[in-house]
Amino acid sequence: MNEAVVYADFYAEVDSTALTRILQEGTQLSFIWRISIEEVRTYWLDRDLGAIEFIRQAKPDLVSGSLRLTDNSSDIRQQALSAEQAIRFLSSVDHFPIVDLSLLESGKSYHITAKLHINEGELGHEWWKEWTRFGKTVATGELTAP
Repeated sequence: MNEAVVYADFYAEVDSTALTRILQEGTQLSFIWRISIEEVRTYWLDRDLGAIEFIRQAKPDLVSGSLRLTDNSSDIRQQALSAEQAIRFLSSVDHFPIVDLSLLESGKSYHITAKLHINEGELGHEWWKEWTRFGKTVATGELTAP
């Protein structure tokens, strides 16, 4: 673990029953995570410093009955034997690097937000989907740079 980097854990409460049913029907699920950081300013609008978006997917393999799990931030692929394992993989992010402390100004406050958009079925790459994918805010936090 690099001490010059801020890490975070995120967990989204989801309807496990509905998601299990979707996976058992053979439909792909994609969890699109977007983590952003803003500098908190007193007399101006907060300044957007950046964001990262990554996708976790569960694709049912109807022949074997397993689920292929993919994390595009690390390109790690694995198999899950149950929908519960897949949902746990999709809905939680552990020890994710948020920002390098050298990019932050000492003593200033920053606001970190994690949003989640759940997509059922194949992901398309239509340009207009970027404008219609708002997501649900699942976590917010404040950080003051040392």
